[in-house]
Amino acid sequence: MSLISKLSLANRAVVALITLIVGVFGFLSVGALKQELIPSIEIPSAAIVTSYPGASPEVVDQQVSTLIENAVIGLEGLESTTATSSTGLSVLRVSFQFGTSTTDATDRLNAAISSIESALPQDASPRVISGSFDSVPIIVLAVSADNGDNEALGAALEKLAPSLFQQVDGIRDIAVSGAKQKRLNLELNQVALAQAGLTQRDIATALSANGLVLPVGSLTDTNGSISIQMGTAVDTVAIVESLPLISSTPAAPGQPVVTIADVASVTYEDAPVTSIARTNGNESIAISITKTP
Repeated sequence: MSLISKLSLANRAVVALITLIVGVFGFLSVGALKQELIPSIEIPSAAIVTSYPGASPEVVDQQVSTLIENAVIGLEGLESTTATSSTGLSVLRVSFQFGTSTTDATDRLNAAISSIESALPQDASPRVISGSFDSVPIIVLAVSADNGDNEALGAALEKLAPSLFQQVDGIRDIAVSGAKQKRLNLELNQVALAQAGLTQRDIATALSANGLVLPVGSLTDTNGSISIQMGTAVDTVAIVESLPLISSTPAAPGQPVVTIADVASVTYEDAPVTSIARTNGNESIAISITKTP
């Protein structure tokens, strides 16, 4: 009989007491364990998606998939690769050894792509897609307006939701979807542009130079402080139409100032729909909340 067995039989009361204490502490510890419905799990895999418009599957395989696959084969921790080539699209699925962080895997893949990017066709645009369970929203809130004006509600939520929810500990990101977007659309008159000696670049320069709103300081008095900004946001049709255009070539003396309204038609319209949210069949605004790892 071993020494431990002899001691246990000789001190049965002590052994029973120790067992009871361990059991009680174990029971109390269960309530202190961290429990999550969606725990932080990283899957060491990613995909390199490359669009090559107009190319046949054979061309995509030879000029894109094979080059990228050869570039990543030697990466540290790589387990397997699977390439799929179709018309205008290459998808390379990559698996790493467990224990490899998603961030490290993405960095290695981006470095590999950069090393052969010059050899890829000019129209080919590769991008790395990876993720983990931390990217899955833990809460999705659905909000709708009683008066049916979800457009105004969506605009308000896009401004308020991030600052409101990110004050809560444990929240990493807030995404608002289903809100309709507006955009300013410029339809250029090429004949008027040519007559004025202007180009599309001149219009882009005018828009970027006049759309800046910069903080320049604050005013403080007994009632508090007020932030001061300089510049005007280019967000209405009237403002865009009134922007003066400066040609890259010298203008003739006495030539009147040309504005965007003289060479383009400016309209304010709905932007293409990129996301739709519905709750019980009715349109709504969705707020997706992801947690910190």
